[in-house]
Amino acid sequence: MKRERNLWHTKLSDLIKVCKNQGISVRFVPDGKTRDYIGMNPEAAKDMGFKMPAHTFYIDRNLSTEDKYHTLKHELLEYNDMKNNGMPYWKAHCRALQNEDS
Repeated sequence: MKRERNLWHTKLSDLIKVCKNQGISVRFVPDGKTRDYIGMNPEAAKDMGFKMPAHTFYIDRNLSTEDKYHTLKHELLEYNDMKNNGMPYWKAHCRALQNEDS
């Protein structure tokens, strides 16, 4: 069990580094900051009419390390599809959801 926790901690740390290399800050916040979603990125927030800092992802701090990893992976894919590929929120969100199964 401890070994599995360490694996997810390492995967999460590596993904945070990927975000940092893209100029993205990852913050683990109370769910109120994520508008009661488990994660939020600035492109999705803007599309939904919410304000949040640019280049910052909010992840619910109450999630397990494994769920934080999966949520951050989802937000990063969604963000890049919206920001870099001009994809609308719903299409980017559905693509990120499909990627969760792989």
